[in-house]
Amino acid sequence: MILTKLVEYYEREANEGRAPRYGWANAKVSWALELAEDGIPLRLLPLNETVQRGKKNVEVPKIMEVPQPAKRASGVCAQFLCDNAEYILGCADKGKPERTKQCHEASKEKHLHILEGLDSPAARAITAFFKSWNPAGADAAEGVAAELPQVQSGGNIVFRIGDGFAEDDPAIRKAWMSALETESDAPDGLCMLTGQHAPLARLHPAIKGVAGAQPSGGSLISYNKGKSAFESFGNEDAQSFNAPVSEYAAFAYTTALNLLIADRAHMVRLGDTTIVYWAEQENTACQDLFASCVFGKESEHPMTDQTLHAFFEHVREGRSVSYEGLSLPFDNPFYILGIAPNAARLSVRFFLAGTFGGFLQSTLAHQERMEIVRPKFQEQASIPIWQMLGETVKPQSRDKSASPLLAGSVLRAILMNDPYPAALYENILLRIRAEHDEHKINFRRAAILKACLIKNKGRKITVALDESSTNPAYVLGRLFAVLERIQQDANPGILATIKDRYFNAACATPARVFPVLQKLSQHHLRKLPEKSRAYHEIQVGRIMDLLRMQEAPFPRTLSLEAQGIFILGYYHQRQQFFAGKKKTTNEMEEN
Repeated sequence: MILTKLVEYYEREANEGRAPRYGWANAKVSWALELAEDGIPLRLLPLNETVQRGKKNVEVPKIMEVPQPAKRASGVCAQFLCDNAEYILGCADKGKPERTKQCHEASKEKHLHILEGLDSPAARAITAFFKSWNPAGADAAEGVAAELPQVQSGGNIVFRIGDGFAEDDPAIRKAWMSALETESDAPDGLCMLTGQHAPLARLHPAIKGVAGAQPSGGSLISYNKGKSAFESFGNEDAQSFNAPVSEYAAFAYTTALNLLIADRAHMVRLGDTTIVYWAEQENTACQDLFASCVFGKESEHPMTDQTLHAFFEHVREGRSVSYEGLSLPFDNPFYILGIAPNAARLSVRFFLAGTFGGFLQSTLAHQERMEIVRPKFQEQASIPIWQMLGETVKPQSRDKSASPLLAGSVLRAILMNDPYPAALYENILLRIRAEHDEHKINFRRAAILKACLIKNKGRKITVALDESSTNPAYVLGRLFAVLERIQQDANPGILATIKDRYFNAACATPARVFPVLQKLSQHHLRKLPEKSRAYHEIQVGRIMDLLRMQEAPFPRTLSLEAQGIFILGYYHQRQQFFAGKKKTTNEMEEN
């Protein structure tokens, strides 16, 4: 289904002129070799473009439509009209002169075979160039020598004759398509994607841009040549014929995937997974909304909190939504594909097929579970998934990427409205135990614990403080927050509180720690003025009443589930302090 949907996407994009036709591909080109009509090189023109990446302007190669390149492995394989300096000019800085000579001869042979005798000025110029060009004299060639060191360092080269590029010449385009059809030695077979008899692809075009994969690209479908484990049904030494895909379908699905990956505005990387997504109708608008709602990515038209709220009201009711003057149907088919690098190929982490509205409804349910009281200075409307995953990583770590398996499973759980992976909850608890700074328990970690407990354990947890809750773990968390506040009021400006020394133990083994904390609190209360002391004693008394100490003393241990509830009780109580009066109890007494 994955490849079929990619082929359909390609055909829609090709019909709209946004994707290259069969036999052609978009490639990164850095240089143009300008030729005179007699094939003499005039100059090497740089084609790099300046684009803004973040806060910096960087030089990037120009994207041009060129003949579909053959898949290049370790051997010599020349490309038509677009290749590097080793093939086009016979010059390289790799120090392998024999191989460089073979590469240039292969390129010369290919171009002469396709273009020789063609009635076209561009074709005649290119054939004349290959017949007359001497790689040994490149260092002294006028118009080439000055740029040669930069050209040899990398980048593709195309041919320019007059005011146009060779690949735009109608006669050359026709000759290339004819060569593509006549030179294919692929056997006919039944394509598993199109259901039609057509020449089958032995090797599929490379998929480029996947984080962590080979720069030259990787394959979703391939078999090791000569490995008996993959030779079945009489397909000895036939590589990809075990999964028969026509040359057209292979070109279509790889072109579609390369287009999606190259679209930086609608491509996301989580851990080692590259994620792309697309819709069957109004694709760009759906992609923009999906990126904003799920990944927190800003499109060209970022949505305000008010707009997002109104949008989700439509989603909650299952109605079509309007965006940029377009009506986006709720049942619009929508697809999400996650790809990760493997040892020799690309692996599919996940493929989710559903409707645009269905995915957004699941996202809305997730965001409602994640809703929690937060500091007043925190204006963030929602917590995107990358920030969720970032809370599972050690802050001092050089690699800020979350576990690859965790990233994929969390995204799948959100979009399919499934239970969150247990590893997410456990990793948040681990980070809280391990850290001792002011970010130990922040609103993002509290929100994640809340969402996991609601979805996975069926707990009913409020957004803010629940003063009526009698859950022992929740009440103990509140009690710890109050005892810490007493210490802070008794010792203004204190840098280390009981949280730094006792929190982890109190969360796991309350019976061992809380008697000690109660004794310490008596010492702290004696430092406070009478009214402040009375206020705190009343607050502690109300919380202790909820514990019903006569019936059930402090529990010996708390389970992992209860530890999360303890942390939420602590967090809610702390936020309640900040939501109330801004003055401390000492300040109130002084006034």
